[in-house]
Amino acid sequence: MSLVLSLVLSITPSGIEQTEQPWLNVGGMLLLTGSYVMLVVWADPVGAPVTSSRFAIFFLGVSVSAILNAASQIGSNVAVRDDWGLTCLGLSLVAAAPYLASVHILRLTALALTVAFGLALVQLAGPSFDIPFGIHILTAVTPSLAMGLGAAAYARSLLASLQAAASEGAEARLRHDAHLRRRLSETDAMGELGALRRDVVPFLLRLDRTGELAPGDELRAAVLASELRRAIVERLERGSLAASVDSYSDEDSAGARLTERQRASLRALITAATATGPGARGIHRLSLTLTRSKAGATGVLELASDDAEAVASSLAPFTRVMRMEFSDTEVDSGPEALLITFGFDSGREKAVVS
Repeated sequence: MSLVLSLVLSITPSGIEQTEQPWLNVGGMLLLTGSYVMLVVWADPVGAPVTSSRFAIFFLGVSVSAILNAASQIGSNVAVRDDWGLTCLGLSLVAAAPYLASVHILRLTALALTVAFGLALVQLAGPSFDIPFGIHILTAVTPSLAMGLGAAAYARSLLASLQAAASEGAEARLRHDAHLRRRLSETDAMGELGALRRDVVPFLLRLDRTGELAPGDELRAAVLASELRRAIVERLERGSLAASVDSYSDEDSAGARLTERQRASLRALITAATATGPGARGIHRLSLTLTRSKAGATGVLELASDDAEAVASSLAPFTRVMRMEFSDTEVDSGPEALLITFGFDSGREKAVVS
């Protein structure tokens, strides 16, 4: 906006002797200023976005101001193009780059070229020009043509960069989710068994490849065997899902369909709900019901509490993990209990990486 106003204020005095109708020129300046003020208000990041219809209103205001500027010089403009109207019209196309698609900008460029060509023809109604007709037309349309094509190219590159950033963000989220699932499987589901795989498997592969023990391998094997036995005992001491809740129902043996990761996320939620003892989160009773149907299996975890909304808020990180592993996970806060419903064994769950 400051560039446009500086342009108008610097060009107007130099061509004042060619202005036949000053009031038209002043009206064009006021309309141009109002149009840019309106665009600045619309471009507020915390407000509504600049839509194509809003920008069309702004572009119409700039076009009319260019027409008023040219009309103020009819019959007295003896230079080719020393007025500010068409230059500001081209600058308005530059302002469209962050808000409109390149195709839309090209359409506005065509409209700007039409306005520039028409005003150039009207200017020829004044005194005769020493400059050839072609150069007169070319000088009139050059600002809109150059700035419009440049704005369209910039808008296209800006959209491509935003799409690339969105794609990279989506891939990063997928990698993060995969990492969370792997860590969950290694820690909550398998205890230290999953973490030991990173040590045991490479050790055994090296022994199989070389066929001989290196110095220190016997001690390393003894340490790994001791840690493996301790991890197995730790996992066995965790107990089953039935032992983790107050009430458990699985008449159709749907629990056998749960994957290790699904068991891990469910166990992590139950453990978090009873982390510091019964009633620590205001939970009086936990019940888990698993059922099977033709469409798949469904589970309902009920956490009885007088303040279900507070319980839901405190367990939000764990319910988000549930949504990553189970299909159609829903969390409902009732007056007396928090109900977490989840589906599984529907063929849509992700394959488990062993």
